[in-house]
Amino acid sequence: MKKLLSGFLLAAFGFSPVFAGHRDEGWHPGLVVLHSGNTVRGALCFDAQAELVRCQTGEVVRVYSALQVKSFRFQELQPDVSRQFISVPYQHPSGYAHTSFFEIVISGPITVLRKYRPGIHPKTNPKFMRVDNRWGFSNHLTGFDYYVKGPEGLKRVRNFRKEIFPLILGEYPSEITRFVRESRLKMYRQSSKIIVVQHYNHLKNPFNDPWATGGAPGPQ
Repeated sequence: MKKLLSGFLLAAFGFSPVFAGHRDEGWHPGLVVLHSGNTVRGALCFDAQAELVRCQTGEVVRVYSALQVKSFRFQELQPDVSRQFISVPYQHPSGYAHTSFFEIVISGPITVLRKYRPGIHPKTNPKFMRVDNRWGFSNHLTGFDYYVKGPEGLKRVRNFRKEIFPLILGEYPSEITRFVRESRLKMYRQSSKIIVVQHYNHLKNPFNDPWATGGAPGPQ
């Protein structure tokens, strides 16, 4: 079980572009699915700060916002990992609502998403790290806010114990309680919360690999 948990955490967090050590220009082969139904393939560059995705096909570069895009994905070559994003109506903590890009961490009955946000100095907030131009902007500090998306809508993972865990526990009380105990999860930790969601999705669909991440379906 510990090996499985370690493998899941490495897959979910260790291959994040933010934590990768190498540099590149931020362009990767991928595709964009528009709300119009059209699909555009090419080299993609996602600007997390501006919330824009650029797609280069031949000599033409097109720029799309979250209002135009249903989803996009690209293949990072080093390491070889697929990153998948969707656009979701989102209410900012300050109160205004807009459509924003979220990356899929786990898909299933409850989907775990994360959203890039401009950061502050890592000495005051250690979850932020420098990305060194990986996404098309230089020397910017960025991090993630994690969310879950389910029947109740979009909720922040930091409110997991109050808003999400009671629903999961209410549906599978003995199974979830035993899993948390045997896996020695700490429910104040973000990683433990996400592992519980992954196990819940497996209980809902036993044929789904409980340790697979980034399971968003490709464009149909």
